[in-house]
Amino acid sequence: MNRLVLTSLLLALVLSNIAPPPATAAPVQQTATPPDPRVAQILDDLTPEERVGQLFVVTFNGTATDDASAIHELISEYYVGGVVLSATNDNFTDTDSFATNTLELTTILQSIAAGVPPDAATPTAFSRSFIPLFIATAYPDARLGNVALLPGPSGLTPLPNSMTLGATWTPQYAQVTGRITGQELSALGINMLLGPTLDVIESPQPGSSADLGARAFGGDPYWVGKMGRAFIQGVHEGSLNRIAVVSQHFPGYGASDRALDEPQLPTVSKTLDELQAIDLAPFFDVVQVGAPDSTDALLVSHIRYRGLQGNIRDTTRPISLDQQALSDLLNLPELAAWRANGGVTVSDALGVRAVRRFYDPSERTFNAYAIARDAFLAGNDVLYLGQFASAGADLNAHIKDVLAQFVQKYQEDPAFAQRVDAAVTRIIALKLKLYGDFNWGSVQPEVPLNALGTGSLDSLAATTAAATLLSPAPAELANRLPTPPGLNHQIAFFTDTRIVKQCSSCAARPSIPVDALENAVLKLYGSAGTSEAGR
Repeated sequence: MNRLVLTSLLLALVLSNIAPPPATAAPVQQTATPPDPRVAQILDDLTPEERVGQLFVVTFNGTATDDASAIHELISEYYVGGVVLSATNDNFTDTDSFATNTLELTTILQSIAAGVPPDAATPTAFSRSFIPLFIATAYPDARLGNVALLPGPSGLTPLPNSMTLGATWTPQYAQVTGRITGQELSALGINMLLGPTLDVIESPQPGSSADLGARAFGGDPYWVGKMGRAFIQGVHEGSLNRIAVVSQHFPGYGASDRALDEPQLPTVSKTLDELQAIDLAPFFDVVQVGAPDSTDALLVSHIRYRGLQGNIRDTTRPISLDQQALSDLLNLPELAAWRANGGVTVSDALGVRAVRRFYDPSERTFNAYAIARDAFLAGNDVLYLGQFASAGADLNAHIKDVLAQFVQKYQEDPAFAQRVDAAVTRIIALKLKLYGDFNWGSVQPEVPLNALGTGSLDSLAATTAAATLLSPAPAELANRLPTPPGLNHQIAFFTDTRIVKQCSSCAARPSIPVDALENAVLKLYGSAGTSEAGR
């Protein structure tokens, strides 16, 4: 039996722990950005309700946006600052009109925020102060969340995952992939990307719930940072700087003992020195003020850290909810300049079961306000209210109650009001950075829909470069490779695939067409006769 083993992707992650990194490059010069005088003026024009609303990004089910819909109420009457779209919440359709439907959805959402009809050309007056929404989606969900994998409907370019990019050892491939991602999402009206993942996988854990699999660039902090920077720069270039990149999972999940979505919170046992040397290093790389490859925001995860504050027996609260621990990290010299120049922090989804259980292990109550308040006071500027309801509860009621209590505390507590204003200042500055000005014309996508699906050749080049030869050595190949098939030989193709659905009511489809390999071979080499695939 041949011992020729070609792997794409799993063992490439192991290799990333072996290959020695080049000498560390000098950091980009930290250039302070002068404050935009318009930010203070915009803030002054906002009511307490409007200021509080800017702190929150919410989720909703389906695509209904009419006056009676929950999302319409949250935007028009509670002034939420953004939404997160996902296949899980049925925000995407499974039709040949995927692109136009998604663009229509994002346009309507922005029109609700502006208080104008969605088909308005260039309105000269708005019903209230118009601050564009953050319209976010998660990476890699944006590419792999039962959207890009489906043949036909989405029209998006199928792209290599982060592990594949890491296996190329070539940052240019990460940059090109980021550029395609930014271009296509921007064409759909999406302006915030929850990703990429900058976790360092020192020891892969195949079969463990804590394993990030193909979502991570690799196991060496130098290369994770370098690939992350290239990908971020690509997203900025492809979107014409109209997508805010939110790098995750700060301050590092790679050495966790369990998955982020399990009933118990994950824990990482590391001292601050160990975190700085490994897990935090990629985040330090992507916070160079004024650089095109600098992240716009950091997603703060619900991870507990044992030994972080000196005593190996002490464990923090979830870092997203621990004011002292998160403040200490954000004040590290490598992060302080980025933070001082408007760097935004975004909480991970605050409604996940592990967080609910942290506040009530019996799960009889959901302390929605306490969770949101603690996350905000810990140092998160944007509060992501994902999964923000217990089973059978009214998601909208929880969100509205939290918003109302935040407004009340804003009006009663000057220190809290000051913290809100500081966070909203960062949020407004970031939105101005994306659009230049807050008018209806500025939020219309500059990238046309016909840009979708045009990156296939670049995607193929990156994927091909990731194929990793482990054994035998190249010099042995001539004597070890099998004889290629002849002209009259028959070839059977077997494809391993899985069935996925883009939404709960969508038709089930194979993630990879069963005849994909067959068609690729026929396209490249032609056929001397009839071809039949084994399925």
